[in-house]
Amino acid sequence: MARLDSWAAKRAAFVTNALWVLRDIEGPKGGRMWPAGKYVPQTRTEPEDSVGNWAKGGQKVDNEDIIVFITIGTTHIPKPEDWPV
Repeated sequence: MARLDSWAAKRAAFVTNALWVLRDIEGPKGGRMWPAGKYVPQTRTEPEDSVGNWAKGGQKVDNEDIIVFITIGTTHIPKPEDWPV
């Protein structure tokens, strides 16, 4: 998993935990289907509509509909040298 002060963790909180359990809430823009945000973030911070911000609410999950996200295989962050020129 990524270190909490890493660049990856600041943009994508889902890499900080292997398992996320949240209340499933349907909103006007749809449900919580994309833990990294609906679109690829082009920012230096985490998108508002992402798993890290959903978990900040601290809502109870007892007797509620839940959604579970599992993070697997985020051990390699590509760098420019990994891509063919």
